[in-house]
Amino acid sequence: MILLKGLFFLFLAGLFLIAAFVASVALKIYRMHRQFKQTASQEWQTGEAAPKKDGSATVSDRRDPAKANRKIFSDDEGEYVDYVEE
Repeated sequence: MILLKGLFFLFLAGLFLIAAFVASVALKIYRMHRQFKQTASQEWQTGEAAPKKDGSATVSDRRDPAKANRKIFSDDEGEYVDYVEE
């Protein structure tokens, strides 16, 4: 009888440890989600990326729209060519 009580206690202790691990992982995921949501909200409001924690610079395109949206290839380039089998 004492053996069964000991095994039951070990079983409950194992369940508690597993529950604590799952709760820890869920808490970390929630914190990452909250931080991501906050950063995305800041970027949306300011229109540019928030500064990074490591101090690296953020690249933003400040060219005028006409220059930024111009075509790279001319109209006669990139057309389909009829394939001729040799």
